[in-house]
Amino acid sequence: MKTIFATFATSDLWMEYCAIPLRRSLKYFHPDAEFHIFDISDIDACKALDPTLCITNLKPTLGYILANKGYDRIILLDADQIVVAPLPELLDENWVLAGVRNNNDLNGAGMGSSFGYLFDGTTIPFELYLNAGLIGITGKDMWAAFKSCVLEHSNKKEEGEQNVWNYFFYKCGHKGLLLDPINQSYYYGTASAWGTKTSWDSWKTAYMKNNQIRVVIGGKDKQIKLLHKSGGCSAPQGVTIEKYVKGKFYESLEILFPVEVANFIRKIAYD
Repeated sequence: MKTIFATFATSDLWMEYCAIPLRRSLKYFHPDAEFHIFDISDIDACKALDPTLCITNLKPTLGYILANKGYDRIILLDADQIVVAPLPELLDENWVLAGVRNNNDLNGAGMGSSFGYLFDGTTIPFELYLNAGLIGITGKDMWAAFKSCVLEHSNKKEEGEQNVWNYFFYKCGHKGLLLDPINQSYYYGTASAWGTKTSWDSWKTAYMKNNQIRVVIGGKDKQIKLLHKSGGCSAPQGVTIEKYVKGKFYESLEILFPVEVANFIRKIAYD
């Protein structure tokens, strides 16, 4: 099966400080993995063909482009992430759709409340609601179906594409693999983030063991496989919005993490 990882960068800053470190971190653990970055010219070309496209409904179109190039399995990642462990669940298991939890183990999302409502008026249990920072889809026809679903429904709820991703994953009869269910021993994204002062207080408690980043949340000791630095509307104290939200994450590592964890992240993504 021909597999590719991909992300997109909406500015030169996001390219330099987000997309490229993401690619570097994936290659650290999976040097043979294919990785494609859609840059601003690619995005502008898509919008020229379809003026309805925007940041909250763009991913299915990008995935469909890669499917048309002959890739069977496409994993789209938000650029503001860092791979910090091998990802065999994505590469080795048989799935049609693959997703990751949005909410943490404490029934929250960062320092806020958990998500669960869908645009059709139904709800998803907090422990199942997905974050659209990782969208894995196998098959060109499935990408076409997701694209149609997003373009039809993404304007019906505040979360847009993420809300429709949950609808598509759970409500349309497809075989979906939740990579990090609440009883799993690891996190694949925003589920590792919680706090009372910031959305990322939990990261200050992270520690290294056997080359793994681990964190204890709600009495559960788990590995973090994918760091997703979204999940809040403000940066942690001591970190400017420009450094955190706009991409200069590497300058803030020692504020967000213990030193040994910060050094590990810097080694795999920035050195």
